Amino acid sequence: MKLLLVHNKYQSNNIGGEDIVYKNELESLRSKLGEENVLSYEVSNDNLSKIKLIFNIWFNKHYYQEVRKIVEDNNIDLVHIHNFYPLLTPSIFKASKDAGAKVVHTLHNYRLWCISGIFYRDGYGVCELCTKSKFPLQGIFNKCFRKSMVQSVLAQTSFWYYRATKAFDNIDYFFVLTNFQREKVKSLGISESRITLKPNSLKIPFVNIKEKRGYIYVGRLEESKGIYTEP
Repeated sequence: MKLLLVHNKYQSNNIGGEDIVYKNELESLRSKLGEENVLSYEVSNDNLSKIKLIFNIWFNKHYYQEVRKIVEDNNIDLVHIHNFYPLLTPSIFKASKDAGAKVVHTLHNYRLWCISGIFYRDGYGVCELCTKSKFPLQGIFNKCFRKSMVQSVLAQTSFWYYRATKAFDNIDYFFVLTNFQREKVKSLGISESRITLKPNSLKIPFVNIKEKRGYIYVGRLEESKGIYTEP
């Protein structure tokens, strides 16, 4: 079996957990299957052009053509797509299917239903308002995408477009990270037959700790992560 891993990386000064998961998985698969059987294709938000994005965010023909060519030229059996937004767009799901490969997408977040991706608003708490309407506006009014009205409009309308054009129908299976997430996305309309549980992996050297003192937290210091800082 030949695999292609695809990922839209965050900016290099703001590396996300998805970037780390993608890198770890790529290294692990190559160590098991060989580099010749595990290819990768990645882009970075470091190269994002706001003007080009306005026109390409709906369906990026350039990345469609590049991914399709890689799949066809290398006889790829399975394409595993991590983050696709905003540069790659769902065009790469279609490119992979059109080239004859099976398509898997890891749901690192809930952006298919919530433009912030986390079903949470600072100062409000858990928020799933945008799942209640076919054309929700709350994400725009609350500036849920990067706390910007303009960017929230673009994000919300682009995901409306993806759903209207059934872009996500090109995905054969969704990887979820937890049983909680499995139940959540089932309730949001994804068939159980298309959901597979695959927790994130992490390379940690074994350390024999005899005494446990306190705890370690690794992540951003913000309310949505459950971390509250004193003013």
